[in-house]
Amino acid sequence: MSIPEWSPPADASLRQRRQWREDVQTWIGCVLDWRTEIQVNVANKEAPEAQEFFDQTAIDAAHRGNIEPLRARYPHIAQFIHLPRKGRRGKYPRRSSGTIPPVEAAVVAATFVKLLWREVYGRRNRRRDDDMSAEAVVARYYKDIFDARYYKDTGFAEVTEDAIKKRARKYRIHPRVAAQDAELVRSVAASIGR
Repeated sequence: MSIPEWSPPADASLRQRRQWREDVQTWIGCVLDWRTEIQVNVANKEAPEAQEFFDQTAIDAAHRGNIEPLRARYPHIAQFIHLPRKGRRGKYPRRSSGTIPPVEAAVVAATFVKLLWREVYGRRNRRRDDDMSAEAVVARYYKDIFDARYYKDTGFAEVTEDAIKKRARKYRIHPRVAAQDAELVRSVAASIGR
């Protein structure tokens, strides 16, 4: 697939501008799909053995207040396994499930798109009248991939350009993810010869 120009020609017709937008969206979608495949492959290589995974899952459940999976894993010491102390206001400590919400994943993807634009085109931000900000491209990508009718309960319906911009103000991308994205961007730029 060829890489579209940074912006459509100045004398482009509406049809040509529409085609340019679709080309940019398709190219970014292909790159984001490729990025997801790379991340899945890396995660599969770094995955712990099954025994360690089930142990960690049982420990995470115990941190959330469900001690039974941990007792079932170790029945010979089950009588000695107790819930952790409750934190403030009688609640158990919060532990993340290891997955990030869809809006935060879209923030990371938008940052990746900006890195990609900077490496490939030497620019990062588009003009306001282009209507092709990184957030808009990623929001459309998520909308195309995850149809709101089928993914209503998963949170993908709430991924919009405004939601991405709002969440990006406070969300910090993990340094490991940022380093991995920077390496992917360099490999994309090298593969296209820029």
